[in-house]
Amino acid sequence: MSIVDALDRLFGQCQTRNQLNALLIKLEVNITPQELADLWRTLFLSEDYWQSRQTPCAALPVSELRDVVRAWLSKFVWLARLRNGEIPQPFICKTLGPNVKFYTDDGDRRSKSLLVGFTGQVHRLLVPVAAFLQAVPAQRADVLILQDPHKDGFRRGIPQLAESFQGLFAALPRIFEFHAYERSCTIGTSGGGLPAVLGGIAMGANIAMSVGGNSPRDPRWNNPQGPSAQAILSKGPSGATEVISVFGADHEKDRLAARELSQFVRVRMVEISDPRGKVGHNAILPIVQQGQLAEFLQQNFRF
Repeated sequence: MSIVDALDRLFGQCQTRNQLNALLIKLEVNITPQELADLWRTLFLSEDYWQSRQTPCAALPVSELRDVVRAWLSKFVWLARLRNGEIPQPFICKTLGPNVKFYTDDGDRRSKSLLVGFTGQVHRLLVPVAAFLQAVPAQRADVLILQDPHKDGFRRGIPQLAESFQGLFAALPRIFEFHAYERSCTIGTSGGGLPAVLGGIAMGANIAMSVGGNSPRDPRWNNPQGPSAQAILSKGPSGATEVISVFGADHEKDRLAARELSQFVRVRMVEISDPRGKVGHNAILPIVQQGQLAEFLQQNFRF
């Protein structure tokens, strides 16, 4: 089923405007650049879909539904840099389990990097998934995205996969061949930032990046059921994992967290500023807005 057909069916299931809004948010967490490009071409650039649409939507009449969807798409494709006919990165999504999604072009993994993403509370890397993936060269990197429905920094693992943070890294190799890749990297945003660093060290990743992540001194990481974040970091990455901490220039909490992380491991700190205004917790957003996400990822992960 195409993304347009699937979305048409989902529109018909929306009974209220809130349900419609929830659907659009869910799409931002799931669809690939190619699927976004297909929606843009069919729902924005053409009237044919709207003129022939048969499935009723109780939330809104067709004309209002069209305006809402087009406004959403316009912002989405701008973030993903797909407005002007750019070629979408050819990722396809493979669901490996609840809250574990693998994005690949099915190319030879032996010549690729693997980027493992630890999402925060909104289940994305601070920007819509398609916008992030469009900045990753599919021929040189695959992306594995982990979501934490507990919204607890992965401290309770991922349901149906592992019940603890430590158990997560024992369970993931059972469903995914990490060893198949030439190199691996991790990135985590917000509540996923510190897990990306800890996980990167545990996996022996080449590079581990936290964007707006928490401090290892955060009391939530003093886990009586396993080693604390401080204990894991105190072991050090043995020089194998380069740790990067990214934070907004105007967000003091995130700056302090980066500084405290550097007390346990060597950290390259990257401060994001924007002459147009303040940069807060979402340090990725101004990079995306300036069309520089692909360059930023390439400079730091060296795909």
